[in-house]
Amino acid sequence: MRMAKIAVISCNDRCCMGARQLSSLVKNRHAFYLVCYGEYHHPTFSSTAGVGDEEDERLLLGLLKDLSPDLVGFSYRSVQAELVTHLAGRIRSELSLPVIMGGIGATSEPDEAIKRSEIVCIGEADFVLPRLLDAMDEIGSLEEAVQQTPNLWHHTETGVVRNPLERLVSETELSAFPFIDYDGTNKFTIVRGRLIENDGRFDNDLGAYPMLTSRGCPFACTFCHNSNVHDLYCDQRYCRQRTVESVLLELEHAVAKFPTRMVSIYDDLFTLNREWALQFSAEYRRRVALPFWCYTHPAKVSREVHQALLEAGLNNTAMGVQSGSERTLYRIFNRRTSRNKILHAASVLKELNCRVQIDLITANPFETDDDRRDTLDLMQAMPKITRTDNPDRAWYYCQSRLTYFPNSRISQMVKEQGVDTRFDADVASFWEMLHELAFMDHLPQGAVMYLSYLYDEYRRNAGDFKPETGARWIQATLQNRPLAEIVELSDGGNLSIEAKLGWIPTPEELTFMEVRLLMDGVYALRTGNGDEEMRRRVTRARDLLEQLTPEKRVRAVKEMLWSHASTMNRLAGEVQSRAAEEGELRQEVDKRGKWALELDRTIIERDALIRQLQSELDERTRWALAMDQELKRKRPLQWALRKFRRSE
Repeated sequence: MRMAKIAVISCNDRCCMGARQLSSLVKNRHAFYLVCYGEYHHPTFSSTAGVGDEEDERLLLGLLKDLSPDLVGFSYRSVQAELVTHLAGRIRSELSLPVIMGGIGATSEPDEAIKRSEIVCIGEADFVLPRLLDAMDEIGSLEEAVQQTPNLWHHTETGVVRNPLERLVSETELSAFPFIDYDGTNKFTIVRGRLIENDGRFDNDLGAYPMLTSRGCPFACTFCHNSNVHDLYCDQRYCRQRTVESVLLELEHAVAKFPTRMVSIYDDLFTLNREWALQFSAEYRRRVALPFWCYTHPAKVSREVHQALLEAGLNNTAMGVQSGSERTLYRIFNRRTSRNKILHAASVLKELNCRVQIDLITANPFETDDDRRDTLDLMQAMPKITRTDNPDRAWYYCQSRLTYFPNSRISQMVKEQGVDTRFDADVASFWEMLHELAFMDHLPQGAVMYLSYLYDEYRRNAGDFKPETGARWIQATLQNRPLAEIVELSDGGNLSIEAKLGWIPTPEELTFMEVRLLMDGVYALRTGNGDEEMRRRVTRARDLLEQLTPEKRVRAVKEMLWSHASTMNRLAGEVQSRAAEEGELRQEVDKRGKWALELDRTIIERDALIRQLQSELDERTRWALAMDQELKRKRPLQWALRKFRRSE
């Protein structure tokens, strides 16, 4: 029997779980070759392959010529579209091989993908690719096989034909799928001018086994690809969970077959289902017990669940915060997560001593500076484990500049509102620097907020190594050292400084950060929370403040006013947010009130109908009784008639 052959190319992604899942579904019946073109270099956070790497492209074309597949596939994300377009063009023109595009990149932008390929697969391909390859075997013609396979767009003489969409894979089917194919057979890697055959590596070189325990996300954030897929499968259940047993069987297989030192769980939201997570934790701890990491969400942080996960082996979790501005979260990102909910989630995770990665989105043109200051304020207020508290469990953050995926809802908002997405790189770097400072424990409360008003000064003096003006100096030097130590180093180590407060004991070097510290100390004394040490420091600071120049006094007052203004803005934002929530609740109450009125009317109408039916029933009952009486009256006559007839 003829065996269809397909070579699927993944660009800068050696993990490529989607392509590997397809391999596990078809490799027993067809020839499936996986080619990892380039890889993601984790130490430098960069991709190794790009357009114009002539030696790598020569190796790819030579490999495909030797494999001679019936079809070449690309499973890609939108960020790789330029490279995929370039490689597909060379494959089609130089090797005359048909190309099929798939993955979230093709699903998000099928109209563009069909221009650079013969076939495009949109949505999930688990049912699609096996059906296509089976049809190719039976019919012997790719063109005819494509015509009868769902989810495929293809060219005809009359234009592009869009085949109907197949249903989503069910939870039962997902649990029964063969394990993702991480075996080295028929796997090739082309990286930095070298071809590696039978490459059994996956993900990165940390020995982390990558896996999915579910598919889909319950949320539809405007900046995410999931908003597209939600729209594509709007009438189906998009978020599906495998059984705990199927997940544990895969992990036991991985530990037995691969050099697995930890597990990377790439679910969009691993802690969605409380009961499932608790059952998984108990079984994982008993049967696997390797360190693992996963994604969570502020709305899905539970003390019970995360305690169980930590006991099972959780050593790190990533939590998407994205912004500290509720206006941004509610109105721009469609992430209805309040500031209080984020702070509560952080408090729970800190209490459990869980290591956390906080994800933020920067360079957002929809945000104002006040929105960005809300993020700074949230990050400073957020309970977290710092390097001072526990270097081994210290929290860290990941900043990603806003990406406009094709046809995502945020991209549609840009078009509808005419937003200029060109963002000044210096401005973005400035706010990202402040995020880094706000996430540390070295600066006093209010210091980072003060710096947020000094962009012009920062731009003028970014390269000036003066403590009072070099914002970049602050970023670079405070990254791993307390402020006091930095000042000592900068002055040759001749100054004696309070380590925690970082005071500079000369009027010339006294900064506005110390002014704010002084005010905090005075407040503590007034409220009865200060101790003798605080009194001594406040007295010392007062003596220094008396020597401040008028210019520094003015700037110090401005700093305090800015800090208070920030607090007022935050409180005003919370009031607006609660007012908006109250308005939504009132709308919901009105909606339910209308629904109740409609229900009352329906009940009244049905009561009237019941009464009408009862009346008809009574009427028919009376008619039946009358008929019965009539029959009884006529019965003697009938008997007499019968007797008369018999006598005749």
